[in-house]
Amino acid sequence: MKKVKVAFVLSGLGHIQRGTETFFTEVMKKLSYKEDLEIFAFGGGKDFNLKNVNYSRVPCFKRQLFNHFPKIKRLHLTHGHDYEGLFFAISLIPKLLTKKFDLIFFSSFPYELLTYKIYKLFVNKKVKIVFSSGGGSCWFYSRFFFADCVQSTDPMSQKFFSKRFYSVCIPAGTNSNIFYPQKVSRATLDLPDDKFIIFSSSAFEKVKRIDFLIKAASQIKNAYLLLTSAGPEEKNIKELGYKLMGNNIKFLGMVDQQTLVKCYSLADVFCLPSKTEPFGLVLIESMACGTPVVTNNTEIQKWIVNGGGTCVDVTNMNSLIEALEKYKDKKLISQIGEEARKNVLKRFTWDIAAEKYYQLFKELVNK
Repeated sequence: MKKVKVAFVLSGLGHIQRGTETFFTEVMKKLSYKEDLEIFAFGGGKDFNLKNVNYSRVPCFKRQLFNHFPKIKRLHLTHGHDYEGLFFAISLIPKLLTKKFDLIFFSSFPYELLTYKIYKLFVNKKVKIVFSSGGGSCWFYSRFFFADCVQSTDPMSQKFFSKRFYSVCIPAGTNSNIFYPQKVSRATLDLPDDKFIIFSSSAFEKVKRIDFLIKAASQIKNAYLLLTSAGPEEKNIKELGYKLMGNNIKFLGMVDQQTLVKCYSLADVFCLPSKTEPFGLVLIESMACGTPVVTNNTEIQKWIVNGGGTCVDVTNMNSLIEALEKYKDKKLISQIGEEARKNVLKRFTWDIAAEKYYQLFKELVNK
């Protein structure tokens, strides 16, 4: 039986353990057991090890080096990961050209498009190119790129891309056997039992607006803010946090999956205060753990939350405070938390997502 060779390409593989990197890893893990598929992965880090996945490390400069580089919007260089993507795309060319793939699945970085043009020209003109939009509808992609299919994580993005491309909606997922409600003592993380705990796990970058969440939490009586992650704004965020909340804030840094599940489970509410998100994997992780979420009221986030929390204008301080405070009600936490987990089990598991990818890849290759 001839196997279909599929390449997953993402610069953050092997050194980033969140968001799109988690999504790619989990889908590969599921698909690697399909007998008619052979899975390859290309990433910028060395810490990658999945059974039945052929991994190639692509040397590139890491995004942290570019945090203070100038923003060049016309060239789509506005964040550290954009610069990382540029160097990754260049280094990817010699790595990719050594193998003949039936399908290439990639996400996020527009500079890889030139790499795939070269690949089509010199290696396999019949290769299928699938772009994962991650919920983004960037003008750069919609105007300049090519793809046999654009995979969107929500119906709104699918509608946008369908104007120019064949597009399908396959939401991200979570592992409901790992992310589930756990009875965890707050003492295990040295947290107070008598506080209203607000949890957030998001990169310490300006666009994530963790500083705004700190200001909101500092105005809520008996609130305690628990934060995980790291990023270029870490120093400023910590200074603000300790200044406004004193001993009522805790920074855990980057944590493993087991600790993350504990954080979700022992919190009263989870908050994602950013204005926009490509998808918001942390939302479904929290809901899978039975913890209500508070996030912005964009169409995408309302579609994801679907009764598993509260969507409000997170730029309005009073609205955010009010939305968080209502989860001081333990009965409401239990009620919404139960609905939240049902929502995830029905719509957002990796088993559901992986099977949809499998059918999509087979459809495209057989065309």
